[in-house]
Amino acid sequence: QSPRNHRPVDDLPPVADVLARRLMQIDPANNSYYEARLNDFSKRWKKAVARWEKQSAAIRGMPIVVHHRSWVYLQNWLDLEEIATLEPKPGVPPTSKHLAKVVSTLKSTPARAVIRSPYQDPRASQWLEKQTDITAIMLPYTVGGTESAGDLFSLFDDAISRLGKVVN
Repeated sequence: QSPRNHRPVDDLPPVADVLARRLMQIDPANNSYYEARLNDFSKRWKKAVARWEKQSAAIRGMPIVVHHRSWVYLQNWLDLEEIATLEPKPGVPPTSKHLAKVVSTLKSTPARAVIRSPYQDPRASQWLEKQTDITAIMLPYTVGGTESAGDLFSLFDDAISRLGKVVN
């Protein structure tokens, strides 16, 4: 499967299965509990993925600018088109020269959103938003990344919701 067709949401059920099976080996007295929790997770996950696929239809293919290349799985799953990166090199804060290049690129190839994570300095994305009228948004990078992203399900809910506000 090519990276562009990779769906990170498909990676979680096998991981959950391996974890549950391992817990059953370690704690066989509670096998029925682990099996029940695995079945519950699997059902809820399948329903959630179907919901996210539907909710993300308008987002698919959206051109974006990323602060850092930390969104590869999300980009591949939603077919988001990366137009530019704010960091000239991974982990290196953007310089004014690099930001000028990004603005120039966006004049010929516009984007719909500038995406950053909660732990990244918002100044570059906010500056770019003012210069280009491209919406700067912060997406939760992990569980706990925002108040709304309290677990794995709400992490995806929050990210898709925030991206959806750009196109709605």
